[in-house]
Order: sequence, then structure tokens, then C-alpha cells
Amino acid sequence: IESPAPSYKAGFGSSIIAIKEESGSPVTLFVGEPGIENGGKARAGVVREMRLDSSGNATLLTSIIRYAEYDGRFGSALAHDEVHLYVGASGVVAGGKTGAGAVFVFKRVGTNWNHLETLTASKPSYKGHFGSTLAAQEGALVVGASGEASSGITGSGAVYMIEASEEGTFTEG
Repeated sequence: IESPAPSYKAGFGSSIIAIKEESGSPVTLFVGEPGIENGGKARAGVVREMRLDSSGNATLLTSIIRYAEYDGRFGSALAHDEVHLYVGASGVVAGGKTGAGAVFVFKRVGTNWNHLETLTASKPSYKGHFGSTLAAQEGALVVGASGEASSGITGSGAVYMIEASEEGTFTEG
């Protein structure tokens, strides 16, 4: 499976989620392409939603683009909890800090992915990379911030636990 718009250092496949339909086939793939240019901004990123049929052929359904920011790296991490799609953008500016990172939360309404909320670290830090890794299950989101300082050690990293309700409220735990 290749990017529908291959480009130099786009990073197609940097993050992947596969969701099997109840019938077992086809499979929906979400594929991060965090290094791709978007809106004239280098490394702004995109997430490709694709349908994989039983023969292994992939068809592009939609490209999810939320935040065209230079070096934002939207799609650097992905998670899904049966209700929400979480997209890490580990390079975006948050709280005035370059590279602090964010997680964009989406919910499917019909055939569209509606943006519900943007999550950031409680205390965003310069190059903290909040959203560099994600894990989710119903009611919980775990967010890695690989560049954050912990115990005064720059870049030692941190993990955030966030409670997620089906209604779309998110609370850091």
C-alpha cells in the first residue's frame, strides 16, 4: 500500500490503525503521513483513511487534515477507542511553545470526521512533543510526551493519563 500522493520524506505509514468491519472484511486503515506538506507548510502532516478489501487493494476514502502548521507533524501518532479517533501532532505550537505538541480528537458523524477538541499538556513545554505516542481504549487515552522534562531532566519524557467520556469530555487524571 502506497501513499496516494507520495512525496519526499512524507513518512507515509509512520502511524497505522487497522479496524476490521464486523463482517471481517473489508478493513479500514488510518495511516499517518506526518512529514507531508499541507497548506504550503512543510511537515504539516495528514491522516489517510483507506479501505482495504479482501484482495489487499487499498482505496482512499478521505484525507483528514486539521491543522496546517509548519513542522506540526499531524498524524505522527494515531489511536482509536471505538468512539473517537485521536491524532497526535507532536510538533505543533501549544501554550506559545514550539514543538509542545497536541492531540486532535475526532468523532465520526455520517461519513465525516468532526473535530471535537484539541488536547495539550497541562503545562506545555518547548519540544515536549505531547502526542508523540498514543494508546486508547474506551474511557481512557494515554499520551506520550517524549521530549518533556521530568524530574528536571530535559528530554526524559512523560506520559499523561486522560479520561475520555463518550460525550466528548476529556480530563487529565
